[in-house]
Amino acid sequence: EGLKTGGAQLHQTDLKLSGLLKDRQQAIDESARIAERLEIQSMEALNLDEEQAALEAEFKLAGEQMELTGDASKELEQVTTRLKGELDVCRAQLAVVRDKVTAIRVQNATVKEQHDAGVRALSELEQRTEEIMRRMSADRLEIESGEASRLELQSGMSAAAERLESL
Repeated sequence: EGLKTGGAQLHQTDLKLSGLLKDRQQAIDESARIAERLEIQSMEALNLDEEQAALEAEFKLAGEQMELTGDASKELEQVTTRLKGELDVCRAQLAVVRDKVTAIRVQNATVKEQHDAGVRALSELEQRTEEIMRRMSADRLEIESGEASRLELQSGMSAAAERLESL
């Protein structure tokens, strides 16, 4: 009965281990996808920085031209206003990208925590499996010892029965 229970527990443990290994692989795959997304967003952030630098350079050039040409100042003010608006849009986009990067970092940390929990669960499962195997081995030894005792008792009973018959 103990062996059946041990076997059933071992089977349940194997099923849990398989599930945990699958979860671990999924977490690894998700982590890789997150890393790819982070790399893409990093490149996008660099592009935004370059665009921002270009816009700021353009803004500076517009200011210099405004000083040189007094009669075109109204037109340059409009350009400056437009550039400021575009810069604000770029900054807003940059803020959105930063928020996304932060969300991805949080998600990545969550996945890492889940991975670590899975690893801990696997370790615990391995310890339980070792304990079950140890118990099963002890049960086998006990059964073998019981079998030897039973054979001794049977031979003793046979000898006693022969003595009784001889009396």
